[in-house]
Amino acid sequence: MGAKGSRVREPFDQFTTWPKERALGTVDEYKFKDYDFGIDAANAAMLLRVDLKTGEKVATLLSRKGEPTGIINALSLVAGVILLNESFTSSEAAGAVFDVFDFDNSGEISMDEMTILMLSACRGLKSMLAVGRDPHDDDMERSTMGAFDQLGKTYGTYISRVDFLKWTRVHFKGDSSALAVMNRFNLLDGAAPRPAAEWHSPERQNAEQAQAEIARQMAELEAEAVTEAREAVAKAAAGLRAAAAAEDEEMEQLRLEAEAVEQARQEAVEAAAKAAEEEAERQRVEEEEALAAKLAEEEARRLEEEIAARAAADAAAAAAAKEKAEAAAKEAAWKSKQRREEEEALAAALQRQLEEATAAAAKELEEEEAAAEALAAEERAEEATPCGDDGEEEKEQQNAATILQNKQRQKLAKAKVAAKKEEKEQQNAATVLQNKQRQKLAKAKVAAKKEELLSFAGMDVDSFKTVVAEYNAKKDKGMSDAELLVALKNSVGVAATVPAPPAVQVAPALAAKASDPAELNFAGLDLAGFKTVVAEYNAKKDELDDVALLVALKAAVGVVSTAPAEGPASSEELSLWRMIFEKLDRDHSGSVERIEVTQTLRDPELDPEFAALLHSELGLPDHVRREDGTRDLFDAIWNKMDVNRDQSVSFEEFTAFVRKVKRGGLADVEREGATKWESAPVVDERTGRGGDWRGGRGGGGGGERG
Repeated sequence: MGAKGSRVREPFDQFTTWPKERALGTVDEYKFKDYDFGIDAANAAMLLRVDLKTGEKVATLLSRKGEPTGIINALSLVAGVILLNESFTSSEAAGAVFDVFDFDNSGEISMDEMTILMLSACRGLKSMLAVGRDPHDDDMERSTMGAFDQLGKTYGTYISRVDFLKWTRVHFKGDSSALAVMNRFNLLDGAAPRPAAEWHSPERQNAEQAQAEIARQMAELEAEAVTEAREAVAKAAAGLRAAAAAEDEEMEQLRLEAEAVEQARQEAVEAAAKAAEEEAERQRVEEEEALAAKLAEEEARRLEEEIAARAAADAAAAAAAKEKAEAAAKEAAWKSKQRREEEEALAAALQRQLEEATAAAAKELEEEEAAAEALAAEERAEEATPCGDDGEEEKEQQNAATILQNKQRQKLAKAKVAAKKEEKEQQNAATVLQNKQRQKLAKAKVAAKKEELLSFAGMDVDSFKTVVAEYNAKKDKGMSDAELLVALKNSVGVAATVPAPPAVQVAPALAAKASDPAELNFAGLDLAGFKTVVAEYNAKKDELDDVALLVALKAAVGVVSTAPAEGPASSEELSLWRMIFEKLDRDHSGSVERIEVTQTLRDPELDPEFAALLHSELGLPDHVRREDGTRDLFDAIWNKMDVNRDQSVSFEEFTAFVRKVKRGGLADVEREGATKWESAPVVDERTGRGGDWRGGRGGGGGGERG
């Protein structure tokens, strides 16, 4: 924009070099500070953020009076600031001017508002450039009608900001400078600029008086014409009445014709009103259809974005699940390979032992056969020596005995080989059975070690937190050690009272022993040790997770422990979790919805064993009600389970949550504000162990469910 090709009068010339932000700031100042359409010099200075002297100059040049105290059109001033500024492009300037005259900020302007826009802008430019002539209202109205015709708009409707920018591009043909605007509206007639004082010159006053005289004469002529018309009407009425008396039939016909004309007129009026209503209804329908199309487009775009986000989340989850599955498969393959190698090594060792036994038996058999062969050779040599009949008979008997002994020795050797082979097979089977028993025992030891690591002094993390909270609340209330310990026991459901003093005299040693705090213990710890653990807990509860916190608490009282290593779930666990997931997936969609879980919990035919699994594996309550806090607990568990917040839980999210519950319990859920729906665990005074509030580990009984 700008005023290229012309000289801008001072002080308006400063508008041409203002930064774009300052010019737009003037628009915001006018619209949001609720200025009047007519403002004085002080308001002009405030609006433009200039001194009062400059404001008076502006008022002098823009007011009709040509005085510093005159009232100026604020719309002309703001429009001139925009149109003279050289920082704006044509589209930016047109849009800024549109915003000034969009009085209700609806994004549309009416025909009247557009006419006011043209009049105000042209009058402001005419005064600021000191060229051309003032625009006429009729000319600007015709220009507005032409704009609506070019945009295909019906008179009486509105045009949008986009339509206005489109019309300015076409109407001004790319050149929207200040002079081009005035020239496009035929306001540059070559006349020299007139000073503002000329508005009150004698010639102007005479012209105004002449116009007033002409108006007065026109009024008198109109009055005379009205009087003559009234007289003519009276004469005609008299003639009609006279004719009516003579010609009743003709008057009746005239009356009927008049009624027909009136009826036709009313029908025309009704038709016009109906046409107007139909036009308004058509426009309303078009607007509603356009709005519906816009809403549909936005909804489609939102759905596309949501589907894309969900697809990305599903792809990420699938990739993570694939990685986990590959890791589990690799580990299973490695374990299978290791087990197969061990079995092959054991079989090879057994085979070597069997081959060695077989070779020893074969060697022994060969030696026996060689001995038998040597003996037979001796017998044959003796047979060759001549002897009597008795000698021959004796030789034959010895020969037969030797053969029998050799057969018995061979049979005995084979029996020994078979016995050794059977013995090795039995040893092999016993070794395999022992290995299985060792594996089972190792698993039991690992489970016991994990149970030990996830508990402290016979209590799980939740019970210990309950006791610590009770201790922190009552430690400074002046209670004795015995009273404090009773309060701690009562906080987790262990009934206890402060022992009464003995009614009879007891030995001093026994009395001292009974009052010694070291003899007062709770969950296997004396009071001093318990205070040490509580101090360690308060110092580190905000830094460590539950498992690492338990390790630190044990170390505080000299118990060495390590956090359990996290490994892949076993096939038995995966099968159990898959069964639970498929039962919760009531519509078999492959994912669990929130309503499906609540319907399952509220199902009157719910299997008690399955309800116990939901309780032990997921920590879910057996009902969901807002008044007893179970709704808060359910919401916290669901939010932890639904990681990607898509209102459904995949099997990967489900198994990840169950593994988290197995690893660290629901302590993090309680930290987020979920209310316990069961009482604290009861601690057994004899063993010092307590039951898990979720019905899991521990030696004590669980609390009663609310």
